[in-house]
Amino acid sequence: MKATLGKLLLLLLALPATNHDSQHSVLDRSPNGNITAHGSWVEVSEKKMPNRVVEINCVKSTMHCDWASASVINGRASLDVGEFEILKWDRAELVAKAIFGSRLDCYADTLTIDLHTNGVMLTEVPKLPADKSCAYIFKSDFVRDVADANGSKTNTYTLRATHFPNLADLQN
Repeated sequence: MKATLGKLLLLLLALPATNHDSQHSVLDRSPNGNITAHGSWVEVSEKKMPNRVVEINCVKSTMHCDWASASVINGRASLDVGEFEILKWDRAELVAKAIFGSRLDCYADTLTIDLHTNGVMLTEVPKLPADKSCAYIFKSDFVRDVADANGSKTNTYTLRATHFPNLADLQN
């Protein structure tokens, strides 16, 4: 986790200069079968692209994934970490649910990695009824809006490969 956080701190410096690169895979597989996914989340449901980078490390022997994400919000750096418990890992896919993270009280997150296409998807579903303490994550009207609509605001993100400039070039 510390190595992942260190990498993300460096990536925060490069966030304004990143661009999405469909030529590179978001997945790296180690000889022991573990998986590392890295890139930027792209919101599918609203087609917005949060300025957030993420690294996810999944270890088959423990059936857990650790993740760390870095973002810049209103000019301020933000880091977040969490953990997924792997529910399924076969030849076709890995499916995991969030068991630790700052948003756990507000969202039920599911991570899915398609091992054939190397696609990585995160689905977040607000936990209902929404606690008022979650208003800082959602919009301030979210709790009322969800109660009025009797529905949920499910968001789906895909992980896109991101090309980061050489950090030495940024110093010049």
